[in-house]
Amino acid sequence: MNTNELLYLLAGLLGGFFLRHFLPAWIKEEIPELEPALETTSQTKPTEDKGQEINVKKIFKASRLGDPVTPDEVIFDAKGITFNVKTLFSSTESFVLYSDISGVEIVESLILATIKIKPKIRAEIKIDNFTKSDAKIIKKLILERLN
Repeated sequence: MNTNELLYLLAGLLGGFFLRHFLPAWIKEEIPELEPALETTSQTKPTEDKGQEINVKKIFKASRLGDPVTPDEVIFDAKGITFNVKTLFSSTESFVLYSDISGVEIVESLILATIKIKPKIRAEIKIDNFTKSDAKIIKKLILERLN
């Protein structure tokens, strides 16, 4: 295998990776409908020993276009929201009750958006690189819980 064939093989692998991970986010043009599971935030499932509640969670992950290695996450739960802000060697996980949120702000760039959550007592939580449609859905879900 000569160097040209090796370069073409490498370009094909990188192109395939790009198409697999980044193209679906660009194809989405409309805001997807909210799933019925979001309306009922908890389900009860009886177990033999304890009868514990199982919570239905909704997880949003940031686009890999902005940060391909460590995408941030927003996890909706029955009682609050967990924000998982990742860096290369560590991650910061913050849980905020719905009643502790005083505001939500979206800062849009050309392709991606940044979501700023303003808790009543703590410092502002900033999560980056979400698609604009996901950011709008996250804001809508938070504002629905505040009312």
